Amino acid sequence: MRNVSLATKNPTEGTLGPTWEGPYEITKAVTPVEIGQPTYQTSTYDAEANDEQLALNLNFIDELRDQSNMRNVAYKQCIAKYYDSRVKPRAFKIGD
Repeated sequence: MRNVSLATKNPTEGTLGPTWEGPYEITKAVTPVEIGQPTYQTSTYDAEANDEQLALNLNFIDELRDQSNMRNVAYKQCIAKYYDSRVKPRAFKIGD
């Protein structure tokens, strides 16, 4: 099986051409260690408990939305206070 893995410059022609033997030629038949070994996350996964937690999160979404809205209002008030403190008051008269 021939695979094109790298493109190198051919010094005789001065062009780029494929090389048929790449740096991974030696490791073709080696199987990675990760295949077939369960990880901690996959071995401790419980679908039923996961569904229960998702349902609980849906119950609290309105509270989270209210909290984020209050933070947004407080932020806007703080920005308005900063802006208003830097505005120079001007009084205009008729004819200005």
